[in-house]
Amino acid sequence: MFFAGLRPGAARGARWEDYDGKTLSVKRSVWRKHITDPKTASAAKPVLVIEPLRELLAELREAESNPASGPILRGIKGSP
Repeated sequence: MFFAGLRPGAARGARWEDYDGKTLSVKRSVWRKHITDPKTASAAKPVLVIEPLRELLAELREAESNPASGPILRGIKGSP
């Protein structure tokens, strides 16, 4: 998520339903088991997804059997 300039908590909170192929809407932040709003109002704005990240997300989505929802960065149990 470095390509999108996200904080680690916002990256862990990213979900497939927040990604439209061009932008990623930052709607939550995850720290351990706590889900909160993003730190600041500017952090809650959609971010442009550049081509290298778009390719990585496409590969990840395909490797995970094309999920339509759920965390993008998930652990073995499917949680963020």
